[in-house]
Amino acid sequence: MRAVTFTMLWLAALVVVLDLWLYLGRGIASSDLAGWFNATSERGLGSWLSVTQTVLIAVTLWGFAALLKASGERRRRVWGWTALAVFFSYLALDDGTFLHERIGSATADVEGVAVVDAFPSYYWQLVLGPFLIGAGLLMVAFLRREIEDVRLRRYVLAAVALMGTAVALDFVDGLGADHPFNAYAWLAGRYLSDATAGVLFDRTGLEAVVHVSRSVEESLEMASMTLLWATFLSHAAASFHVVTVRIEDAAADPVLDEAWAAAVPTLA
Repeated sequence: MRAVTFTMLWLAALVVVLDLWLYLGRGIASSDLAGWFNATSERGLGSWLSVTQTVLIAVTLWGFAALLKASGERRRRVWGWTALAVFFSYLALDDGTFLHERIGSATADVEGVAVVDAFPSYYWQLVLGPFLIGAGLLMVAFLRREIEDVRLRRYVLAAVALMGTAVALDFVDGLGADHPFNAYAWLAGRYLSDATAGVLFDRTGLEAVVHVSRSVEESLEMASMTLLWATFLSHAAASFHVVTVRIEDAAADPVLDEAWAAAVPTLA
């Protein structure tokens, strides 16, 4: 599993490097080809990697839930992993179809609602934020009960921290340029003038800072998903090993062997 973790974390970092070098830094003369390395574009390499990774996580969870069900595990445990599989399937769907952005756009069209009018950032956070926070807390609680490996528990906490940081960056991104908490506007005004950004990146200082933040945000999300995927794969492998040992032990007793054969037809 370490190879998977290292490779995906390396790719998450590479997405940012290629974006800053080849797209923002105009390392490729062709704008169309450079756009393929734009980490913030739905048509770019980073988006494809992100969607593919989330789909593979969902497939991993569905497979593990099916294995648990076939092995006769407690219904509550099977339903817990099935719920995780459904949640990550939704995330894959959202990632591939930009569902949360569409929900945010639809919310922006609503008029006369005080909480919507007062919200300063992207509206999808207002609508989906409570659901995602609740789902994240439930996931952490469930995995804490399921997983005994301290290293994997740390992976889960690190993943949540990285995802929370990415969402925080996205919140700042959605603030108006004149909002007092818009750190990007402050950074651009203090460290990157429009003249300098125009020469280096062919855009304003604020546009350059926002693009870098979005690229980092995408990388943090990929790193978060990588840690969760590594956790699920490692835990599934360990659980499968335990099930295999139990089946082999049962084979020594004809009565138990028959019971296991009936309960675990796909593994017996």
